[in-house]
This record gives sequence, C-alpha cells and structure tokens, in this order.
Amino acid sequence: MTKHEPGSVGGATIPVTFLISNTSFFMLEVIYNPDSFFQKEKEQRSWRGFAVVIIAAFLSSVNGYIIAAPLSESIYEYMSSRMPAEQARIVANTTYVASTFSPFVIVIINWIVISAVLHAISAIFDGKGKFADTLKLIAYSFVPSIVLFPANLYMSIENAKLIEAYGFEMLKNSEIATASALLSFAALIWQFTLWRFGILHARNLSGRSATIVALIPFAVLAAISIYSLINLRGLTP
Repeated sequence: MTKHEPGSVGGATIPVTFLISNTSFFMLEVIYNPDSFFQKEKEQRSWRGFAVVIIAAFLSSVNGYIIAAPLSESIYEYMSSRMPAEQARIVANTTYVASTFSPFVIVIINWIVISAVLHAISAIFDGKGKFADTLKLIAYSFVPSIVLFPANLYMSIENAKLIEAYGFEMLKNSEIATASALLSFAALIWQFTLWRFGILHARNLSGRSATIVALIPFAVLAAISIYSLINLRGLTP
C-alpha cells in the first residue's frame, strides 16, 4: 500500500501553504499596488471580493456583539424609569439583537449601495462594463475594515467598559468615540483610493474620470464624518 504524506490526497500533495500564501499575497497586493491588482482581478472569474465583504461584515458584528450586552442593560436601566419594565426589557432586547446583527447587514447593504452609486455616476463619463464587475471590484474597498479591525476591537472593548461604568450617554462624550471617528475617517480616505482604482477598471474609465466618480460619494461621506466629529468635540451648539 502506498503511504501518503500528511496533507496529500491520492498521493498528490495539497498545496495548503501555497493557498495560504496566495491569499495573503492578493490581500497585500490590493494594499500596496491596487492599480495592478484591480486590472488583473477584473479578468478573474473568482469572487474573492465577496469573501472580503463577508469577513468585514462578520468582524463588524463582532465589534457590535462586544458592546451589545452592556449597551442593552444600560438602555434598560434608562428606559425602566420612563416606561413599564416589560416594555423597557423589550427595547433592551431589541437593542441587543440590533447591535449584534445589524452591523453585518449594514456592511452588505453599503457594498451594494456604494457599488450602485459609483456605477451610476460613471455612466456620466461614458463608463463601459457590467454592474457585476463593479460589485466584484468595489468589494475590495472593505479591506480597510479588516486591516483596522484590531484597533476597532480595542475601541469596542473600551466602549463596553465605559458603558458598564457610566451608561450609554457617556459614549458620545468620550475620547474613545473621538478616536473611533478619526479612525473611520482614515478608513474612508483609504476606501476612496480603492473606489477610484476599482471603478477605473470595472468601467474602463480614464484616471481623471475615475477620480471624480470616486470623489463624489467620498465628499458626501466625508462631510457627514466631519460634522459628526465636530459634534463629538462639542464645537457646535
């Protein structure tokens, strides 16, 4: 009987290490050379980008889960003095479920909406290409969420401690909230770069046109982010 080495099937070695290194390589390439990456990825039939979205959505739910319990209890304590305990518990339980699962859904929705917006705007610049290609390439704009997850995880843990100690009302006034807003803004800038290269290759645009297309949703989201940050710092009435 032929002896097979570990990690082999039918005598053929399964290139596990190759698969891992290959996955790591494409993640690195989208970070340090997005232009080349998107150019090659458009021709691929694989939907690795969908896996990126799912991972980002899952990690977002992890952050939500961390604060779900203390947040729901804090809301219960706050609401129980303003309504019957049974109703307050329903609100608290709803908050727990929403905090845990809504981040996953929101990431998926954001992916589809941003892709649709970029695809529609690119039509003004005579963009050519299928919406499926736009979805596939714009999915990689969620790589920043994965890379920055450790920092977001730390902030979620600190927010959970803050809620347990002082209640949910302290969230908007904390330094952690400000740091989280700044991190989100940095991620948005990174996403803008990925949107630009993604829509450039998905819709066969010029560099100038792709920049304008990506700049429009970026400007809107950046304005919202800056306004929120100003409110957090108490600089508006």
